[in-house]
Formats: sequence, C-alpha cells, structure tokens
Amino acid sequence: MTVLYSYSAHGEYWSGEFFRTFATERDADAYVSLHPANSPLKVRCCPGKPDKSFALAEDQRMVSPNGTI
Repeated sequence: MTVLYSYSAHGEYWSGEFFRTFATERDADAYVSLHPANSPLKVRCCPGKPDKSFALAEDQRMVSPNGTI
C-alpha cells in the first residue's frame, strides 16, 4: 500500500509518500478503516531540505487515537 501525504514547511507546500506491506488483504482493509483519507499524520522534514520528509510510527501516537501508520 502506498500512503500519500502533503505538508507545508518554510511557507511552501510539499508532498511525500511511504509504502506499507500487509500479510493479507484483510489486514490492509483493517488499516485503511482505522486511517481514512485526510487522517492526521505527523511528518518530519530535513532542516534546509524541506522537500525531504519522513513519518515515524512512534510520532503518530500523538496525532492519532489509533497511533500507527
């Protein structure tokens, strides 16, 4: 599964993506039901390179009641 996201940094908008695999389609469906489109996601970007970003699983506990990405 590919998760697409967008964010703003230094007054500009950027986008990114990450990939997640699941053992079964059922697992993927369960994940999607917990994280529908437009769910909050904490994104980190590299200082001086705002086009370089990543999302850490441990950061998501602060922004999502489901706590995982």
